[in-house]
Amino acid sequence: MSLKIFAFQAILCLFIPCIQAQTHAELQPVDEQSAHNCNSFPLNATREQLVEEFNQMVHVVMYLHPKVTILADSAALRQAADSYTLLCTDSMSLEQYHQYVRNWLAGIGCGHTTSAPSLDWYTYQKEAKQIIPLDVFISQNKLWIRAVADSTQTLQAGMEILTINDIPASEILRDMRGIQTNDGINKTGTDFYVESLFRTYLLFLYGNCSQYDIQCKGPDGNIVKQAILGGLKVTPLKLNPLPGTDTIQTVDGIANLLYLKEKPTTAILSIHSFGFPDYKRFYKDVFKTIEQDSIEHLIIDIRGNGGGYFPNGNRLLTYLLADDFYFYISNPKKEKLKDDNLSMNFVSKMTMVLFNTIPDRDKADPDKNTWVPYSVKKKNHYDGQIYCMTDGGTFSMSSYVAAMLNEHTQATIVGTETGGGATGSQAALSYTYTMPLSGIRIFIPTHKVDHKVQNALPNRGVMPDTPLSRNITDFINGDDNVLRSLVDTIPDEHMEK
Repeated sequence: MSLKIFAFQAILCLFIPCIQAQTHAELQPVDEQSAHNCNSFPLNATREQLVEEFNQMVHVVMYLHPKVTILADSAALRQAADSYTLLCTDSMSLEQYHQYVRNWLAGIGCGHTTSAPSLDWYTYQKEAKQIIPLDVFISQNKLWIRAVADSTQTLQAGMEILTINDIPASEILRDMRGIQTNDGINKTGTDFYVESLFRTYLLFLYGNCSQYDIQCKGPDGNIVKQAILGGLKVTPLKLNPLPGTDTIQTVDGIANLLYLKEKPTTAILSIHSFGFPDYKRFYKDVFKTIEQDSIEHLIIDIRGNGGGYFPNGNRLLTYLLADDFYFYISNPKKEKLKDDNLSMNFVSKMTMVLFNTIPDRDKADPDKNTWVPYSVKKKNHYDGQIYCMTDGGTFSMSSYVAAMLNEHTQATIVGTETGGGATGSQAALSYTYTMPLSGIRIFIPTHKVDHKVQNALPNRGVMPDTPLSRNITDFINGDDNVLRSLVDTIPDEHMEK
């Protein structure tokens, strides 16, 4: 059977959703409470047991990871593991133990290698309903209120957060950045996910609280204090659409083609995820419409796009790149690791089998190399000017798309550095290792994805040609100043004619 057929079969497997039934035991939080009525989740384990479990986790990750020594050598990673096991105690909480696990994982420098607390921990948090009702943004290395549960309270969007439950904002930021795994040494991705996951990360680090005491600095410089109950509903801040835009094509609001009334030759293709269904039909309709309407300037907005199925991103590129191309992945050749706590869902297993049937394309390399071919579209191929908008949330498959556009087209990259690596990442399929005592789940990628780009900064994301950052005042008012600024720079050829 041909390489294309095998690759096609492997791709098909990635579209099948995998649903796993889960069961949970009912556990109660520890009885001890802080002055702010905060609870931590019990571990009920001795220090010796935790040290043994931690060291086994380190062994599994270092054996399975396709490129574990991205930022540090093996000796340094083991030394770091030793330093965290020295901090383990008989009475520590799951939150504290999980923080050490994530601190160690962050030292690898792979954004796809991450962890989550036990399923029982999530069940308890869902039932407790005491998450902080506060969204934040980060600016000037400080925390600011993005949205809060009740706009009639003293706290308002745009206030600087000084402390939460007497913990300084600088300490909260330090702890949250420390548990955020990242591709290389890039910091834009770190802060993007700290903002996005702030409420969950607060639980990860400090447990849940029935009440949160917030101290802020108001616009006039005065100190403002407010106690808010955990679990209240917060209305997320959403950016307003640009005035004068019409939605031409859409897939459940995840991917949209927008036209600008004032600039008829400019279109915006916004893709929030590469995991959306019906992408083939969507792309076909989009580029047919763009061709018919003589669009000369195409903005591809993949800010906040955390990735998804690799065929979704590559299919987009077939309409944009000039020449046929390959999607390059590789994985180490090694003996299968036997561990009852290591698993992979059925779809990933079958896809791995199919990948393994594809011949090794570079036998001089000790790794197994798989190249998935893609042919560019001749019908409705887009040949106009491309602007690719990126930020710290542009990760995994979307950072690959940005890197390929930057390498193989005349696209202008606009915004901020991508959260995903410019030269590649460790991704594709994933193992799940469940730590047997704590139930913490470790997610370990199986393959190295090579973007085959030249002259990129090592261990950094795709850099913008036109750096544009959000304006905080506009941001609080829901104004997408980055997109607006880009649109203002694009010439209106229709008017010129």
